[in-house]
Amino acid sequence: MDIEVPMYITGYELEHALNEGLGLGISEEIANSYKVYANSIDVTSNCNKTVEEMGLYDGMCISIR
Repeated sequence: MDIEVPMYITGYELEHALNEGLGLGISEEIANSYKVYANSIDVTSNCNKTVEEMGLYDGMCISIR
């Protein structure tokens, strides 16, 4: 699936948007039990940085573990 992500949103906003937009059904209560990665970049640990500050770029694969 190809998703366009604005460079100015934070990691937290990205996680929330993926959860809501894709209907993943991950509740806020268990949000701490998973991590979002873009290639090898831990988006969850960088949740206050913007997508651009984290160094995410076009074509990266996002996974939830």
